[in-house]
Amino acid sequence: MVAGSNTRRIPEGPGIWSATTVRTDGKPVTVVYNTFTSSLVAYTTQSGDPVDSPTARFDERVLAGAVDDAGSWPGIAVDPSGVVHVGYVHATTKALTHVQLAGNLSVTSTDVVDDASRDNGMFSDVHHLAEPAIVLRSDGVAVIAYQDSTTGELWMAVESGNGMYTRTVLAGGLTGTAYDGFYGFSTDMVAQGPGAPVISTFRYNVDLMQTSNLVFFHAP
Repeated sequence: MVAGSNTRRIPEGPGIWSATTVRTDGKPVTVVYNTFTSSLVAYTTQSGDPVDSPTARFDERVLAGAVDDAGSWPGIAVDPSGVVHVGYVHATTKALTHVQLAGNLSVTSTDVVDDASRDNGMFSDVHHLAEPAIVLRSDGVAVIAYQDSTTGELWMAVESGNGMYTRTVLAGGLTGTAYDGFYGFSTDMVAQGPGAPVISTFRYNVDLMQTSNLVFFHAP
């Protein structure tokens, strides 16, 4: 509990918000946020160790953070060519970030998907982003769904090439003049070929007797 704030800190540990995928060579890759070192860390079984062996050893690689604070809410996916992709929030810069990993889990590219700045007509506000889910379509395009925690909106970013992304608001905040609820909690997503992915998310609406719903989207 943070004294006087009525809020709680996140749990502390070497591996929270874990996300796992399996590479095309059959090896699992798990990414976590280490609260002790404020870093994003990846693990995979060592070469030669069977993935289903209880004695399999794991290699560890720090992908981001340690000096600054990076790695909140990691999401992970593998593209059709076998490259591992990770989306996460960089707590120091506030940016939603997308990295690609080589076979040894070293970072080969880093893109800022959303720098968290929003133009309010006079200057830019910095919003808080959270809970990204990432998938790779069958054409290799990365799609990330995530929450703007400042406005309560569910956003989607689609890779458009050269480190650029097209971002759209899917739901949340105001619909016309009506409050539509706070979207983007516990978001998950699955690709369906080259088309738009299917997204599940949790909506909370304090204006409607504190009702909440599990909501599904066929993203545009």
